[in-house]
Amino acid sequence: MIGFAQHTLIAGMTRSGKSTLANYLFSEYRVRRVLVDSKAEWAVRGVPVHTLTARELDGARRQVDAIDWTLPIVHVRHSWLGQPGAKEQLEALFARISSLPGPLKTTLHEAYAVSSSDWAPDGLIAEAVAGNGRGHGLDVCTQRPVNIAVPLRTEATHVFIFPPLDDDDLIAARKGVPFLTINKARELSAQLPPYSYIWADRGTRRVDVGAPLPDYLQHETAQLITGRAA
Repeated sequence: MIGFAQHTLIAGMTRSGKSTLANYLFSEYRVRRVLVDSKAEWAVRGVPVHTLTARELDGARRQVDAIDWTLPIVHVRHSWLGQPGAKEQLEALFARISSLPGPLKTTLHEAYAVSSSDWAPDGLIAEAVAGNGRGHGLDVCTQRPVNIAVPLRTEATHVFIFPPLDDDDLIAARKGVPFLTINKARELSAQLPPYSYIWADRGTRRVDVGAPLPDYLQHETAQLITGRAA
């Protein structure tokens, strides 16, 4: 079972099933939620989209502060890391998220859009490392685990791997769950049919294999989130 205040890493290439799983989990949580929609490809029915455009920090803070953070779901889009203003937007956004009181779940649909192997917003690192103690959880999706901030990998309680992944990404994805050896991860990945996954739970030190995600998940998820499934 995945608790809302836990940190989950979901790794897989486009159309592997990772976004279907992330959206299903997002629809099931019964706490305040933040959707960080880096690819601008999702819509939450009845929820406005807040798009950050500022290129300097003060402007980004004003845009972030203008969002109604008391709403049960907040949907935010931002400039991709590397584009003008992206770091300023991300610093302002995650500083605000990490300051929110009470139970909270944040879903990132592409972690290398908000971090790199050597940079991440301070607030995001705070959420990954210490968010659980404040009732804050993270669900982090990525195609390239090797390219994202280390704590997003190493602090995850649950790791889902949707094969196939490049070997360096497979190695990176299971860094936080060392009881899933790289040889075992390679062996399982080679055996799994499409849309299946490896699930490693750091709390129980258990490794499970999930059957292919059923079609009905697409329909259940669409009740809350619509868009292109990865």
